[in-house]
Amino acid sequence: MKIADFTALKEPLPHWRDHLALWAASRQPGSLPLDRCVIDLRAPELEPARLVDRTGLAQIAGLAPDDLPHPRYGRRSLPVPQTETAEGPRWSRPVARDWAEEGSQADWQEVRRAVSTVAEIEYAWLVAGSADMVVLMRLRDTRHLRDVILSRIQSLPGVARTETLLVIDEVAHRPAVLPPPGR
Repeated sequence: MKIADFTALKEPLPHWRDHLALWAASRQPGSLPLDRCVIDLRAPELEPARLVDRTGLAQIAGLAPDDLPHPRYGRRSLPVPQTETAEGPRWSRPVARDWAEEGSQADWQEVRRAVSTVAEIEYAWLVAGSADMVVLMRLRDTRHLRDVILSRIQSLPGVARTETLLVIDEVAHRPAVLPPPGR
């Protein structure tokens, strides 16, 4: 079941009993009997004790809490929280699961297209292993590196986390050697 966003009215709908009576009067033949058409406005998943914080959201998504998007760094891809507390946002478990599922099924072609738009990326490879993609960038300095990673790379759709490795010394540089023809 997917959870949709909606904005509830601040006050009860005026004349709600009239709306209910109109609904009951316009029922089609073969509809369930009225005593089986109960509207339950209880939402146990929204009880405060059942909501999850950032740590719970990360756990449901299979991420480390530090790998969650963070609004302070331009990462605004967290789901809309069900409530805000003094300790931070809280989400229902169904919303957290939907968000995690959506994030885990990122379209690799969409990620590929998005990465190709970052001018600072010299090479990008889709890889097998602990990462999905490796990119090579040659940047002016660490400030430029910080800006590209935090403002551009981490905000791309489908990017859940990044790991930065700096080259400190080139050990070998060989041109690609192709096998002789016919082998």
